[in-house]
Amino acid sequence: MPIPPLDVTEYTLLGLLAEAPRHGYALARALGSATGLGKMVRLRHAQLYFYLHKFERESWIEPVDASVTGRHRVMRLTAGGRSRLEEWLNTPVGRPRDVRLSFVVKLYLTLRLQPDRVNDLIAGQVVALESYLAQLTAYALPSDASPDLRFFHAIVVPQRITQTRAALDWLASTRQLLTTGESLLYDLTGQ
Repeated sequence: MPIPPLDVTEYTLLGLLAEAPRHGYALARALGSATGLGKMVRLRHAQLYFYLHKFERESWIEPVDASVTGRHRVMRLTAGGRSRLEEWLNTPVGRPRDVRLSFVVKLYLTLRLQPDRVNDLIAGQVVALESYLAQLTAYALPSDASPDLRFFHAIVVPQRITQTRAALDWLASTRQLLTTGESLLYDLTGQ
């Protein structure tokens, strides 16, 4: 049976564990409201431990020391967890609305885990959004369109086109910032 898709918070946790083994409290602190990541991804303590148990059941994480039990067990990512995370990191988001959170978290994690892959990540996202934009601009309204379809064509399609173009502009400026903003890269990667 296929595993249902994970949400951004779950991938964020896998990404934090890819950086280094951690216990639940350290993960909660990394996603605290005072952190940049915590301002993007919200996590309640109950969710955190639910996710950690789920990841352990799926064999995506394992305890560093199996003899330790309870909340202070330090967990590490397994090869299966790393594979799941990398698949997500390498798959562009499909729509501009997903750029606001999913792509930004992918970018953040890629900068921390694999900074040499950032340009590939952005390039792949540009290709995906350009393809989506081409579909939107090629959309032709049928002559016998219903009123709701005419509304969609007149109101929603232009809004989506504008949103997609804005996302593409943002990606271009982000790419430029990341290639010239060396202190920002250093701060995130520690290199």
